Amino acid sequence: LLFPLGAPGRAFGGYRSSRHAAMLLVERRPAGFAARLLMPVSFVFAEALLGGEEGAEDLRAAFEEGGLERVRSLRWGDPGPRERAWHWTPRWSLSYDPPGED
Repeated sequence: LLFPLGAPGRAFGGYRSSRHAAMLLVERRPAGFAARLLMPVSFVFAEALLGGEEGAEDLRAAFEEGGLERVRSLRWGDPGPRERAWHWTPRWSLSYDPPGED
């Protein structure tokens, strides 16, 4: 799965574009989903995945703090420990741990 992820920037022509964004490669493995950074990108932002402005602020902060290159898994439905995640939401996270590890 190519997983585009972006933190919203300003509105432009009625649409919000990404302030920070990246393309990740997510691969299904027996223990879970492996994830890694492919490249920084820019695209129109899809807000529904983050659950509102608070989630968008959290994602902006994660991009500004760095560390996306250390992401090793996408945890969907079970986000795992917040302290082991580059970005965490109640429904999903991008974890520093390989699939199947907590």
